[in-house]
Amino acid sequence: MLLPREEVRLEDRSTRDLDPGTVRAIMDILESSDVIKKAESGRRNPIYSIPQLFVVNLLRDAERKPYGKVKGLLTDELCKAIGLPKKRDGTCRIPSAGRLNSFVMNDWALCSDEFQLEFAIAAIEKELASGNRVVITIDSTPLEASRYNLDAQFNVHYAIRMDKAHIAMINGAPLFNIQTGGRRNDCTQAADLCRGLRSTGRLWCKDVKFMMDAGYCTFECFAEAFLATGSRPYVVLRTNSVIHEEAEWSCLQAQYCRMHRFQDYDPYKKNDERHVLKFLCQHGRAELVGKYLQNCEIRRQMKEGRLVSSDEEPDTPPEEATGTEIPVLPDDSDASATPLGAAVESGSPDVLEDVGKKKDTDRSVCEALHHAMKRWVPFDIRGISHKLRRLTVAFRFNAVQILSSLFARYSTGATC
Repeated sequence: MLLPREEVRLEDRSTRDLDPGTVRAIMDILESSDVIKKAESGRRNPIYSIPQLFVVNLLRDAERKPYGKVKGLLTDELCKAIGLPKKRDGTCRIPSAGRLNSFVMNDWALCSDEFQLEFAIAAIEKELASGNRVVITIDSTPLEASRYNLDAQFNVHYAIRMDKAHIAMINGAPLFNIQTGGRRNDCTQAADLCRGLRSTGRLWCKDVKFMMDAGYCTFECFAEAFLATGSRPYVVLRTNSVIHEEAEWSCLQAQYCRMHRFQDYDPYKKNDERHVLKFLCQHGRAELVGKYLQNCEIRRQMKEGRLVSSDEEPDTPPEEATGTEIPVLPDDSDASATPLGAAVESGSPDVLEDVGKKKDTDRSVCEALHHAMKRWVPFDIRGISHKLRRLTVAFRFNAVQILSSLFARYSTGATC
């Protein structure tokens, strides 16, 4: 798949009144996809190609029109840019409402997941080759439902009926999406998102920065994030986070040496942090690795002044915990706006990548894109039946992937 170069990206991030040039650029992205080429080879004498049906559905979603109103959206210039076939009288043949709906529910459903993976690989390779700092974020955004969608769960935090879209991004480009019920916790989907990142085979031992909010502050999420990138994740810690003494680096080395009968054990790599952590994760010690990575994150944030040790506050009675309690500073300083430095631990090798060292708001790019994707297409489940919900959201997520690569990227600190 060929994604647009940075210099040809569109500064106007709007899907209202898309011009023929933008539509042609979308067609070029779709036609360069190997997944779509493979799907096209299996069709017999189709009237419309998959890219043509995809773009017509995208234009319909962008204008918030029902299937029956497509004819009013397609001008002669747009039809020419899409390449729609012509009738005998010279006018363009417009796909019917039933054909467009059948494409989303049947044709595109067969290749949606493969297209998502192909785009993820292309986007990751492009970002790594650009030389820019690579920031990976995972977060969730609500898929708002109507109050009449009684099958949608009511979320007390957002006070609406909704589903959740758990999305992994790289520098503001969405890679993977998992749709769940509106009450599902974020941390339950982190493992699947990280496995999706691992399936690309492009991120291990790269100079990347993996960011998560407090909803992912669990040992499993720490371990899965490490397995996806080979680097320590940057996580917004919860107020009850503690340092676990049983997960210090010396304890991990001792555990590693006791597992000398396991496959891939190498006595000469007991000081190699990446090898030891990956080895322990692959042999049932992921929780121990998660505790170690959380210790590193606590010490990193303590060094930067975001966390205060309970030893420095003698007037405050210590809470009952298995380790040293680390209360968080007041919430007026947002976690995403803090400088990110090296994780320092006595006796621990400092061999993992440490990327961000300046004050930045990298997670604001993630939030900005969440708002933008709901402006580009109706990224919600209003009025959609339960049976068609996942297929519709999957199509719109693939459309958002293409648009995010076509429009100018959101910079650090961007707002909608």
